[in-house]
Parts: sequence; C-alpha cells; structure tokens
Amino acid sequence: MRALSANVPSVPEGAALRLMGYQICPFCHTVKSVARAADVALAYTEVNPLTKAEIGFSKDHRKVPIAVMDDGAVVVESAAIVDEVLRRSP
Repeated sequence: MRALSANVPSVPEGAALRLMGYQICPFCHTVKSVARAADVALAYTEVNPLTKAEIGFSKDHRKVPIAVMDDGAVVVESAAIVDEVLRRSP
C-alpha cells in the first residue's frame, strides 16, 4: 500500500489515466507508447525534476512514472502501469 496524501490529482474527463513523468524519461515514453497503441487516452503532467511538487501526493515513492487511474488508483513503476493499461484497455 502506498502512502498518499489527500490531494491526489484527478483524471480529466475523457482520459483513462493521468501520467506523471519527465520529458526525457524512457520509462514514461514506454507507458505513453503502450497507451497510444492500446488506444487509451491519457493526460500527461510534466514533473519538475528539482522540486517534484507535482508528485507531492506520493509520500513513499518519489520516482516517475506514476499513474493515477480514472478510478483513483495510483500505480507506480512503468511495468505495473503498462500491465494495468493493457488490462483496462478495450
């Protein structure tokens, strides 16, 4: 179980997940590519690598990628996110 604060970001209407990542992160690109191939809409949030304020809701996991699914579930690590995206894809 991940320690989360109360302010987990929401997923916008029409998206299946919100992905938090860095522009140069190869693991984030993997998740985005799989979501695109599976035709799953995602909202992307660029994380500031110095402050990491955008992932402040995650207290024990401070690395990207982090995904917030449309049902509020938080999934960390690219392999787990890919598995979850494929499991939920139509």
